[in-house]
Amino acid sequence: MIFVDDGSTDGSSEMIARLGAGLPSLRVIRQENQGQAVARNAGMEQVTGRYLVFLDVDDVPEAGMYATLVDLAESEQLDIAMCNAWNFYEGRKPIRWCIATSPTRA
Repeated sequence: MIFVDDGSTDGSSEMIARLGAGLPSLRVIRQENQGQAVARNAGMEQVTGRYLVFLDVDDVPEAGMYATLVDLAESEQLDIAMCNAWNFYEGRKPIRWCIATSPTRA
């Protein structure tokens, strides 16, 4: 697991290091703020695994989401597996899918 701290000033790196102290695969990369693209590239340079996921600070993955994507990628021999997402605004219900052609959530 790679965490890229792109110049945060809120103690994020220290919190991740503390919470992930027992995770031998955790790597924390600290850099001056250079933006999302540079931060992702810095993380990708450290990747050694089979799959790559970008999870931003405001993302909330559903339980089992990554297992579902890995299963799909492996069963269909995909290079890329992706899913849709809900746009949330704090304190409100989701208002729309990010990709408008998706079915309504049950």
